[in-house]
Amino acid sequence: MEPDDFPATDPGPYALLASQDVPEKLRRLEYILSRFAGYVGVLALTDSKLAQDEAQIRPVLEAIRDRGLMYLGGAEPSTKIAAAVGLPNAPPYLVLDASPSAAAIDAQLAALEGLARDRKAAVAVASPYPATLMRLAAWAKTLEQKNIALAPVSALAVAGEAN
Repeated sequence: MEPDDFPATDPGPYALLASQDVPEKLRRLEYILSRFAGYVGVLALTDSKLAQDEAQIRPVLEAIRDRGLMYLGGAEPSTKIAAAVGLPNAPPYLVLDASPSAAAIDAQLAALEGLARDRKAAVAVASPYPATLMRLAAWAKTLEQKNIALAPVSALAVAGEAN
């Protein structure tokens, strides 16, 4: 989706842009989703003009719902609109490696643990950076003693209500 600072940040050639009409947005969404298989949903990684405008995002979210997918959005109002259209969605997520240093990732993992304890569930997203993978592997070994279990994000999807 078009980021707030577009065109300074380029979302790529098939981005969903606020300036496009609905049929074009849906054509691009279908193209993107047809490139691979095995996913359970759509992740909105950035705040975007599209996600902030109900008239712009509602048809996109309805198309995602109609494909039987879930939505993982980081910002309102898109998460509220997703709930309103009955689109399975998960709690807001934490980005583990926005700053991909070991210390920053460890701090985010500690924050994730706190969210999981407070909310009974928490979601994180990360990139496959070497530092991220190393920190995640080390952290995962400590979870049993902390009474924390990992689960796929699809286990947290709830249809028709904001999380």
